[in-house]
Amino acid sequence: LRSRHGIELELFRVDEQQDEQREKSTALKEEAKVLESQAKTMEMSWKRTVDELYASHQAKRELYQHCLERRIFQRQQHTQMLNEMKADEKDLISQKENFLVEAKEADNLEIEEDEAVSSLALQIKATLTKKATLRRSLKATKESYCKANNEMVRWEKKCLKKSSA
Repeated sequence: LRSRHGIELELFRVDEQQDEQREKSTALKEEAKVLESQAKTMEMSWKRTVDELYASHQAKRELYQHCLERRIFQRQQHTQMLNEMKADEKDLISQKENFLVEAKEADNLEIEEDEAVSSLALQIKATLTKKATLRRSLKATKESYCKANNEMVRWEKKCLKKSSA
Protein backbone atom coordinates (compact mmCIF):
# COMPACT_ATOMS: atom_id res chain seq x y z
CA LEU A 1 0.00 0.00 0.00
CA ARG A 2 2.81 2.33 0.78
CA SER A 3 4.38 1.80 -2.54
CA ARG A 4 1.04 2.48 -4.21
CA HIS A 5 0.62 5.65 -2.18
CA GLY A 6 4.17 6.57 -3.06
CA ILE A 7 3.43 6.10 -6.77
CA GLU A 8 0.16 8.01 -6.52
CA LEU A 9 1.95 10.73 -4.63
CA GLU A 10 4.61 10.75 -7.26
CA LEU A 11 1.96 10.92 -9.98
CA PHE A 12 0.25 13.77 -8.18
CA ARG A 13 3.56 15.67 -7.98
CA VAL A 14 4.18 15.03 -11.69
CA ASP A 15 0.64 16.31 -12.44
CA GLU A 16 1.30 19.40 -10.35
CA GLN A 17 4.61 19.97 -12.04
CA GLN A 18 2.93 19.48 -15.39
CA ASP A 19 0.26 22.02 -14.47
CA GLU A 20 2.97 24.43 -13.30
CA GLN A 21 4.85 23.92 -16.55
CA ARG A 22 1.66 24.58 -18.53
CA GLU A 23 1.06 27.74 -16.59
CA LYS A 24 4.65 28.82 -17.11
CA SER A 25 4.37 27.95 -20.81
CA THR A 26 1.16 29.97 -21.12
CA ALA A 27 2.75 32.84 -19.22
CA LEU A 28 5.81 32.69 -21.49
CA LYS A 29 3.58 32.68 -24.59
CA GLU A 30 1.69 35.69 -23.31
CA GLU A 31 4.95 37.39 -22.42
CA ALA A 32 6.25 36.58 -25.94
CA LYS A 33 3.12 38.11 -27.46
CA VAL A 34 3.59 41.21 -25.32
CA LEU A 35 7.26 41.40 -26.27
CA GLU A 36 6.40 40.90 -29.93
CA SER A 37 3.80 43.67 -29.71
CA GLN A 38 6.33 45.92 -28.01
CA ALA A 39 8.92 45.09 -30.67
CA LYS A 40 6.47 45.99 -33.44
CA THR A 41 5.58 49.20 -31.65
CA MET A 42 9.26 50.05 -31.20
CA GLU A 43 9.99 49.13 -34.81
CA MET A 44 7.19 51.39 -36.04
CA SER A 45 8.37 54.13 -33.71
CA TRP A 46 11.94 53.69 -34.95
CA LYS A 47 10.75 53.71 -38.56
CA ARG A 48 8.81 56.92 -38.00
CA THR A 49 11.83 58.47 -36.32
CA VAL A 50 14.14 57.37 -39.12
CA ASP A 51 11.67 58.50 -41.76
CA GLU A 52 11.31 61.90 -40.09
CA LEU A 53 15.05 62.34 -39.53
CA TYR A 54 16.40 60.82 -42.69
CA ALA A 55 13.64 61.44 -45.23
CA SER A 56 15.39 64.42 -46.80
CA HIS A 57 18.70 62.54 -46.80
CA GLN A 58 17.01 59.54 -48.36
CA ALA A 59 15.45 61.73 -51.06
CA LYS A 60 18.80 63.38 -51.77
CA ARG A 61 20.51 59.99 -51.90
CA GLU A 62 17.92 58.62 -54.31
CA LEU A 63 18.17 61.73 -56.49
CA TYR A 64 21.96 61.49 -56.50
CA GLN A 65 21.75 57.77 -57.30
CA HIS A 66 19.35 58.52 -60.16
CA CYS A 67 21.71 61.19 -61.51
CA LEU A 68 24.65 58.77 -61.29
CA GLU A 69 22.71 56.06 -63.08
CA ARG A 70 21.75 58.54 -65.81
CA ARG A 71 25.40 59.64 -66.17
CA ILE A 72 26.53 56.01 -66.34
CA PHE A 73 23.92 55.36 -69.03
CA GLN A 74 25.04 58.44 -70.96
CA ARG A 75 28.69 57.35 -70.67
CA GLN A 76 27.79 53.89 -71.93
CA GLN A 77 25.93 55.42 -74.89
CA HIS A 78 28.86 57.75 -75.55
CA THR A 79 31.31 54.84 -75.35
CA GLN A 80 29.13 52.77 -77.68
CA MET A 81 28.93 55.69 -80.11
CA LEU A 82 32.72 56.11 -79.98
CA ASN A 83 33.20 52.39 -80.63
CA GLU A 84 30.84 52.61 -83.60
CA MET A 85 32.71 55.67 -84.88
CA LYS A 86 36.03 53.82 -84.51
CA ALA A 87 34.62 50.86 -86.43
CA ASP A 88 33.33 53.24 -89.13
CA GLU A 89 36.73 54.94 -89.22
CA LYS A 90 38.46 51.58 -89.67
CA ASP A 91 36.04 50.75 -92.48
CA LEU A 92 36.69 54.11 -94.13
CA ILE A 93 40.45 53.66 -93.79
CA SER A 94 40.13 50.20 -95.31
CA GLN A 95 38.05 51.60 -98.16
CA LYS A 96 40.58 54.41 -98.66
CA GLU A 97 43.42 51.88 -98.81
CA ASN A 98 41.43 49.80 -101.32
CA PHE A 99 40.77 52.92 -103.41
CA LEU A 100 44.47 53.85 -103.28
CA VAL A 101 45.44 50.34 -104.39
CA GLU A 102 42.85 50.48 -107.18
CA ALA A 103 44.06 53.97 -108.18
CA LYS A 104 47.67 52.76 -108.27
CA GLU A 105 46.63 49.77 -110.36
CA ALA A 106 44.67 52.11 -112.66
CA ASP A 107 47.71 54.41 -112.93
CA ASN A 108 49.95 51.44 -113.74
CA LEU A 109 47.43 50.20 -116.29
CA GLU A 110 47.18 53.70 -117.76
CA ILE A 111 50.97 53.91 -117.98
CA GLU A 112 51.06 50.51 -119.69
CA GLU A 113 48.28 51.59 -122.05
CA ASP A 114 50.07 54.90 -122.71
CA GLU A 115 53.24 52.97 -123.51
CA ALA A 116 51.28 50.62 -125.77
CA VAL A 117 49.53 53.56 -127.47
CA SER A 118 52.85 55.34 -127.79
CA SER A 119 54.42 52.23 -129.28
CA LEU A 120 51.48 51.87 -131.67
CA ALA A 121 51.72 55.55 -132.54
CA LEU A 122 55.40 55.10 -133.37
CA GLN A 123 54.60 52.02 -135.43
CA ILE A 124 51.79 53.89 -137.22
CA LYS A 125 54.10 56.86 -137.83
CA ALA A 126 56.79 54.52 -139.14
CA THR A 127 54.21 52.75 -141.31
CA LEU A 128 52.89 56.07 -142.63
CA THR A 129 56.43 57.26 -143.31
CA LYS A 130 57.18 53.99 -145.10
CA LYS A 131 53.89 54.35 -147.01
CA ALA A 132 54.79 57.90 -148.03
CA THR A 133 58.26 56.73 -149.04
CA LEU A 134 56.77 53.85 -151.00
CA ARG A 135 54.29 56.21 -152.69
CA ARG A 136 57.09 58.57 -153.65
CA SER A 137 59.10 55.61 -154.85
CA LEU A 138 56.03 54.29 -156.71
CA LYS A 139 55.43 57.73 -158.22
CA ALA A 140 59.06 57.98 -159.26
CA THR A 141 58.92 54.43 -160.62
CA LYS A 142 55.71 55.24 -162.50
CA GLU A 143 57.27 58.37 -163.91
CA SER A 144 60.34 56.39 -164.85
CA TYR A 145 58.13 53.68 -166.36
CA CYS A 146 56.13 56.29 -168.30
CA LYS A 147 59.32 57.91 -169.49
CA ALA A 148 60.77 54.52 -170.43
CA ASN A 149 57.52 53.58 -172.13
CA ASN A 150 57.43 56.87 -174.02
CA GLU A 151 61.03 56.35 -174.97
CA MET A 152 60.27 52.83 -176.09
CA VAL A 153 57.30 54.04 -178.13
CA ARG A 154 59.44 56.76 -179.68
CA TRP A 155 62.14 54.24 -180.54
CA GLU A 156 59.59 51.85 -181.92
CA LYS A 157 58.22 54.60 -184.13
CA LYS A 158 61.75 55.45 -185.25
CA CYS A 159 62.49 51.82 -185.93
CA LEU A 160 59.26 51.48 -187.85
CA LYS A 161 60.06 54.59 -189.84
CA LYS A 162 63.56 53.29 -190.65
CA SER A 163 62.33 49.90 -191.47
CA SER A 164 59.53 51.26 -193.67
CA ALA A 165 61.82 53.71 -195.34
